[in-house]
Amino acid sequence: MSKLECTISRLLSYLGFIVVGVLAACSLIFTFVFPDSYIEHPEIAARYSIASLVLLPVFILICFLFISRIKNSNLGMFRLYGSICIAVLGLTWILLNNFHPVADQEACLNVAKGLSEGDVSLFQKASYISKYPFQSGLVLYLYIIGKLFGFYNWPIFRLLNVIWLIVSYNYICLITDRIFKSNSVCIFVLLLMVLFLPFSLFSHFIYGNVPSFMLCAAAIYYQLLYLQKAPRPLYIILHISFYLLALIIRLNSLLFLLSSIFVWLFSSKLSFVKPAKYLIVLCLVVTYLIASIVPSSIICRTVDCDLDNGIPKTAWIAMGMQDGPRCAGWYNNYIEEVYYSFDGNQADISSYSLDYVKERIRYFLDNELDFFQFYSLKIGSQWLDPSFQSFWITYTGYGEKPFDSELSGVTESLNYDSILQNSCRKGLLHKLSLVFMDVFQSYIYIFAAVGLFAYRKKCDLLKLLPLIVFFAGFLFHILWEAKSCYVINNFVMLVPYAAYGFYIAYMQFRKKISYPESI
Repeated sequence: MSKLECTISRLLSYLGFIVVGVLAACSLIFTFVFPDSYIEHPEIAARYSIASLVLLPVFILICFLFISRIKNSNLGMFRLYGSICIAVLGLTWILLNNFHPVADQEACLNVAKGLSEGDVSLFQKASYISKYPFQSGLVLYLYIIGKLFGFYNWPIFRLLNVIWLIVSYNYICLITDRIFKSNSVCIFVLLLMVLFLPFSLFSHFIYGNVPSFMLCAAAIYYQLLYLQKAPRPLYIILHISFYLLALIIRLNSLLFLLSSIFVWLFSSKLSFVKPAKYLIVLCLVVTYLIASIVPSSIICRTVDCDLDNGIPKTAWIAMGMQDGPRCAGWYNNYIEEVYYSFDGNQADISSYSLDYVKERIRYFLDNELDFFQFYSLKIGSQWLDPSFQSFWITYTGYGEKPFDSELSGVTESLNYDSILQNSCRKGLLHKLSLVFMDVFQSYIYIFAAVGLFAYRKKCDLLKLLPLIVFFAGFLFHILWEAKSCYVINNFVMLVPYAAYGFYIAYMQFRKKISYPESI
């Protein structure tokens, strides 16, 4: 390993330990939940923190009992059983809650349907897709499925999500195997991913997050395979192809792409063929450019109209620095207001938003306490929500209308005739699930910190790729619009380190060896 790679690896390990350790400490004290009305306003609920503090030792004890019995277990059988569990959880959730998609999900489906019907009105100036052209790839994804199965056939969209979740589940296991090369750690990752309930509940979310994550996980796996096992061209082709598809569906897959580029640039694995390294990076950059241009071009040619360039990035950053009715840095209609105020003129919007950003920075520099409070709330509302909005994305639009209906996103009030729906929405099952999710989230943060601390003296940047993805999401969502459902994919990247950290703790507890020889 080169000295540069070793330095970067150790620095990342220490930073990871500090950041995740702070999140672990905070997760034991604070828990953000959404009210029963499903208004989009995350708030601290001390009762869940207290309950999880009591139950966390019990959960750790159960994990100790489990891991003591898996040393010589069959990894393939665990992958099969785990995949079945993910399928059962996902299918049960979508069958129980087969509701109409709302908010951006509904908007994208409507645009996809309009594309099928040639409805030009949905693509004109100030339309949804003109303001948010980065959704063009998602629209094409929904268009293909809708043309095949019907645009109102929501169970099909969600059934596909279940399939993508199962594939993602297996890729997480494969990535863990490439990083730690430990059968016990891989099996434990499989168990943790099954227990991570929001992962399965996201089967309901028709917004591209699930398939794009699956494709990113596949891309990461083939990068590791190329650098660790054999430099076969096929692995590079698959690596780039999966990133292209992921970016087309969700452009925020760029966070994964940039993480991979970082490893390509600073890993010493390809030091003997530097031209190949830079060629791969160039291909990945071109991949992003293709994914950001081609989908909107296809839509323009299909409906024979031009799309606007959309709301500039500076406006999103400005909104992410504002207090709002939802929470610090969450959506507050600012981007819509500036869009209409300047008639969609990108240059004017960008200039106005940039001035606001500068003004906000000056304010924070003069008011350190406000700066700390604002970003503590913004970070906490995303990373300390144990459900990652998995209940909110299912039931928003169908909750009871709160007094301030403007925030809720509800479209109607329903009186459910299903005991299970009512219980999951705001009854006993809902509360028990939140407690379990809170216990699980604290567990992952604690033992991921342990794993990163144990790994601090290693000098292999490849094995820190999932951590780099986590950092990319953590930093990006400090700047951008906040939403806890956006960071779940980055949180999943900590699960392998949590499994490794727990395995280290278990082995230390048993007084057998300090570290597994295979790692």
